[in-house]
Parts: sequence; C-alpha cells; structure tokens
Amino acid sequence: FSADFKTEPDRFIYLYQNYLLNALWNKLFRREKMKTKFPVGVSMGEDLIFVLNYLENCKSISLTDECLYKYIIRENSATSVFQPQRVNTVIQLYEVLNHFCKLFTSESVTRIVYSVNLAKLDSAFLDIMCHKLPRNEIYEEIESWCHNSSLKEFLEAFDTSQSRPYQFICSSNVKAVYKYLVHK
Repeated sequence: FSADFKTEPDRFIYLYQNYLLNALWNKLFRREKMKTKFPVGVSMGEDLIFVLNYLENCKSISLTDECLYKYIIRENSATSVFQPQRVNTVIQLYEVLNHFCKLFTSESVTRIVYSVNLAKLDSAFLDIMCHKLPRNEIYEEIESWCHNSSLKEFLEAFDTSQSRPYQFICSSNVKAVYKYLVHK
C-alpha cells in the first residue's frame, strides 16, 4: 500500500505492530530525505531510531509484499544473546517513539506504541531469566531497574497497576521483583 501515514494513524500502527519499522534491511531510502545521521553509541534499536527520524521528513511511504531480501538469523547474533542494556534500550526507544507520536492527533497511536513497548519490556524482563546468569548478576540487574528513573516514568505514564513486577519496580522493591521473576 501507499499512504500518508501521518494522516492515517492506522497505517503507522500496522507497520509498528508488525515490526516493519524496526529494521533497515527491508527498506529503500531516498538520500535527499536523510536529514539526520545514524545514531552513534546505540547497540540495540538504532535502526528504529533512524527510521523514525527519516519518516519525520516523509509525506508518504509505499510497501510491497514482494520478497526482495532473505534475512538469516544467526545463533550468536546481537538479538539472540542476553543484552543487559535491553531494558534501557526499550526505555530509550519509547522516548523516541513518544516524540514521534506527537506527529499524530490520534491518542490511539500513543496507546498502541505504549502497549507494544510494554510487551517488549516484559520480554526484556523475562529475558534475564532465560539466560543462565548467576543469581548475584540477576539481582544486580533488577536492582538497576528499580533505581532507573526513566523506567519508573515509563511505567507510571500509563496504568500498570495490574502488573505486580511493575508495582515492585515503582516502589523500588528489588527483593520482590527478584522473587517474582525467579518463581515465574
């Protein structure tokens, strides 16, 4: 499809929810539309940050369902191994997305972006338990979450009262988060 995604928020939501914005390998870019450089010093999520910055300068985008590239997932790639900074990356991406959502007049876009990022945050939290890390490293990571003001702001921006680990993080209860994740 081809659409002005800024006036048709459902198109943006579709692209975002289906992870079609997160990578560079599935896009072609016009050099004259590139107003910002690729983010430096970011090891995860840099593609999405670049794409969102690029989209701010676009009136419309076009998609095709034709397969033009074969993507291979390798066993020890950056996305398949434990990344301790993953929670911070989700928060950083949320901040960039929150800024980008101001292009839309629809509150639903902000809510969808938040819910997708909350799912990514859930995944990042559970990711720590999927890797056989020593208990003290798990505890230290959880402790860093509980002292992360950006994470708390993110969680407090919307109602997460139904989520026990998020309640524990907002109250800086490291032991409760640790127990919750270890026994899940």
